[in-house]
This record gives sequence, structure tokens and C-alpha cells, in this order.
Amino acid sequence: MTSAPTPQPVHPRPDAPAGVPPVAATDASGVAATGVVPATNGTAGTAAPADTNGSALPPALSRERVWGLVSAVAVVVGSIGPWATWGPVTVWGLDADGVITLVLGLLAVAGVVTRRFPIALVVVAAVTTLIGIADTVDVSSGNAFFDPSPGWGVILTALGGTSLTAFAGRTVLLRRATRRV
Repeated sequence: MTSAPTPQPVHPRPDAPAGVPPVAATDASGVAATGVVPATNGTAGTAAPADTNGSALPPALSRERVWGLVSAVAVVVGSIGPWATWGPVTVWGLDADGVITLVLGLLAVAGVVTRRFPIALVVVAAVTTLIGIADTVDVSSGNAFFDPSPGWGVILTALGGTSLTAFAGRTVLLRRATRRV
């Protein structure tokens, strides 16, 4: 009768920041109780973090990438939605500048998924934001006789573009910071 192996202590990573406690033990699969997996770089007795962003998501779907994807999808959805309403009349995004923001949103989705061309993603996101904000202000500044209100589509496009700009800017800054290290 074979019993399960007893947990073995794992020594702290030599590259761990000061104050990081060592992992107490691992189970039979080698995964530590604290979510740390053994290093695969050939360093015996060390452990590496299972996920650098602290989430349960796989590295391909980090919180940051989910943020970027949700923002880009918001731009795409907002581009198709209503951009202006007054009475029974509705102007849809594809009848106005939504065609431009739809293309920019699809480019943004591709940029977030492929993780390439982060500076181009900043430009795409900034242009999308400017179009969304400009159209929102344009629709909101109607006169008393012709008083349209901005639709949810143009607002979602502006908010998604703003969030996407923040995501893309953060991505560029983080990439530059890691290159200097």
C-alpha cells in the first residue's frame, strides 16, 4: 500500500524581494498551498509565482488584457448603438462617425489580443476617444427647437475609448519600464 508523499518544504526564491515569506510546503503535484508552482528554470528548491498579476486568470488573460478587451469591445458595441435621439428619430452610430470608431475598435481588439504595436494602440484609442467626446458634445449642444440627446452608443464609445487610452498608455509605460531593468 503506497501512501501519498509528504509535503516537502520549499526554500524561498533567491530573487524574491525582501520580506516575502518562504512557501511552507507543496502537495503531491508540486503546487504550493499559496499558489506558487516550482520553478522550471532548473533551480532546485526555488519557487516562482504562478501568475505575476495576482489573479486566478491564466497569463494570456491577465487582468490588464481583460481590461483592454472590455474597453475595445465597448467601443465596438457603442459604435453600432444609437448616437443621437430626439423624439421618435434615432441616429445610429453606423449612420455617423460610428463607422470610423467601429474600425478603430476592431483594430484595438486586434492590438490587445496580439499585444503588438502598443504605441499604435495609444493613437487608435486616443482618436476613438476624441471622436466619441466630440460627437457627444456636438449632439448635446442643440438649440431649443432642435434639442437632441446623445444616445448610449456615443457615450459608451467615448467611455470605452477613454478606458482604452488609459490601458494602452499603461501598457506602453510598463513595457518601457521593463526594458530599462
